[in-house]
Amino acid sequence: MGWWDDLVDLFTPDPEPPKETEKSGTYGLGSQRGYFSDIGGGTGAGNSFTTNLTAPNNNTDLRDNPIPSVGSMLTTSYNQAVDNQAELTAQANAEKERQAELDRQAEIARQEAEERARQEELARQSELARQQALTNARSARETALGEKQAELASAFGIFNDDYYSDLSNAYTEFQNPRLQQAYDDSLRGIWEGFKSVGLLTQAEVDSRTAGLANRKAEEQARIAKSAEEYASAKRADVDKKMQTLGDQLSALSGGATTLDEINQQTENIRNFKIQPDVDKLKTPATKTGLDFLTGFNQVKDDPSFNPAPLSTFGDRQEKDVLTQGYQPRGVQSPFTSGQSARVVG
Repeated sequence: MGWWDDLVDLFTPDPEPPKETEKSGTYGLGSQRGYFSDIGGGTGAGNSFTTNLTAPNNNTDLRDNPIPSVGSMLTTSYNQAVDNQAELTAQANAEKERQAELDRQAEIARQEAEERARQEELARQSELARQQALTNARSARETALGEKQAELASAFGIFNDDYYSDLSNAYTEFQNPRLQQAYDDSLRGIWEGFKSVGLLTQAEVDSRTAGLANRKAEEQARIAKSAEEYASAKRADVDKKMQTLGDQLSALSGGATTLDEINQQTENIRNFKIQPDVDKLKTPATKTGLDFLTGFNQVKDDPSFNPAPLSTFGDRQEKDVLTQGYQPRGVQSPFTSGQSARVVG
């Protein structure tokens, strides 16, 4: 059987049992034997297969309400099937296009998602790199700050106990000659006072010179105290300058939010100068000379003012009253046993 026969079988309704024909026509719908084996042609014997499927219906009783022929029904069904198939095909194509569009949109969405993920990963990697760069820059800044703080401590290391001790000694060395000069001038002033009187006793000499010696000891203690204050003042200056430099150094770091700012701070720390200030501090402060023995009459040394007198025998006419067991020579005192002496001017 061919496709046409299959199509006929598809659209041919199940046969009803044949009924007795009320009127015979040229074309019958079947016989008692064949059930549609004679389709509209022949004599109704039911064995002819040469039926004209497009033959007109000759049933005169049905002309007002003609019944389509099987061929017409098959043609209509075929056309309907073709139309249905075309519609199904169109629907299938539309569905394919819709699915293709959905697939295309899904692919676009997938690509966009992949691109977003890629951009997010790039952003994450960039942020990680930025944070790492900031961390490295801060570490470099910290290292530079530590090195500069160590340089500061090392530069000020010279200001130790030996330095301040030497400052104190230098101050004492500066004042001692002045004290000795004042002492000598004061001693001459004592002798000048005795000379103006003309007579003196050993007790008076001892008393006046002892008082001078005590005052000298007091002045030496004052020098020592002043020397300590001088060194302490320098120590305070050094400590203050070191604190100032440390504060300035600490102010160079912090508050930076970008890599360039951090690197600039690091550069500023490395360029921070310490040694020039240290060199200035090394120079000792000016020493002011003290006034010593201000309560005594001080006479400056002048050899032409009081030349040593000589006797007619060529001996010096003077007596060292401070020497124990002195035996006077030259002009002797008119008083008893050398207990008094007259100063000859």
